[in-house]
Amino acid sequence: AWLQAQVHVAAPNHDTQMLLSKLGADQVALKLLSLPFDANKVVASERPLRAVLCAASRFAKAMCNGFPLVQAELAKHLRSFARLTKSHLVERDISPTECIIAICDGNREACTKGPPEMVQYFAHLAGETHQPRYMRFLSKIMFPSGEACPLLKPNQRLVVSALIDTSPAPVPPNHAAGRPGG
Repeated sequence: AWLQAQVHVAAPNHDTQMLLSKLGADQVALKLLSLPFDANKVVASERPLRAVLCAASRFAKAMCNGFPLVQAELAKHLRSFARLTKSHLVERDISPTECIIAICDGNREACTKGPPEMVQYFAHLAGETHQPRYMRFLSKIMFPSGEACPLLKPNQRLVVSALIDTSPAPVPPNHAAGRPGG
């Protein structure tokens, strides 16, 4: 882990990503991510398994980072990554949400693959937990390359609608609950 933190890679290596893709390494990562475990709580006996799941997530993220071929392949499995979001598989550098963001990053095609229920789910998580990674996901599916795209207008409408639906209603300032001591 210390070595990983010390080594900085400036850009993804597309030759390595292509080789790993041709060898089916992305499918191995997906199989590892489908291993059964207790998603509701962290059990001491499952810590090694959770470490493997985090490593598989990290690997999947690295494989699709800036590589549309693998992004397209992993976009077919967005629901699988979304299923893992509340499983406490978060480390300092990886989470299932970060994998989804990497799949959608710069890839409009992948952004169109996410089902509407997933957008609503992430909007709910963003409102419930206030974790920035959920807002990064919502931002990424609206603006995958950092700019608006006509193809993604439905995503933009869906995100705005989901955020409005999940946010608590504002309390008017003259309402008893909106006044100090009220």
